[in-house]
Amino acid sequence: MYAKEWIVYSKAPYKSASHVLKYLGRYTHRVAISNYRILNIKEKYNYKKWYIARLILFPVAGIKTSNAKNLNQEICNYTEEDRKRIHDNLRAINHKILNYIMENPVQG
Repeated sequence: MYAKEWIVYSKAPYKSASHVLKYLGRYTHRVAISNYRILNIKEKYNYKKWYIARLILFPVAGIKTSNAKNLNQEICNYTEEDRKRIHDNLRAINHKILNYIMENPVQG
């Protein structure tokens, strides 16, 4: 091994640590929504960034919710038409995400 002359090849060094992180981020720690996209969404709101395990949490104040659907006095649970309306409102819920959240509670 030492008798042979080795030719060393290496890439040009990265300009800064942020370039290294961008390079590594393409190949490791794949998540459903990237920190970059969360930051783009977050820029619409002027709230403090919260980090857990070096991941940015979405600002709670920026999350839009719909009003509770079951408090409407006009919907009756006992008529076929109103039951259909109730079930149509439930279709907006992503059941895969709901099951994942129920099976994996936050530890801490």
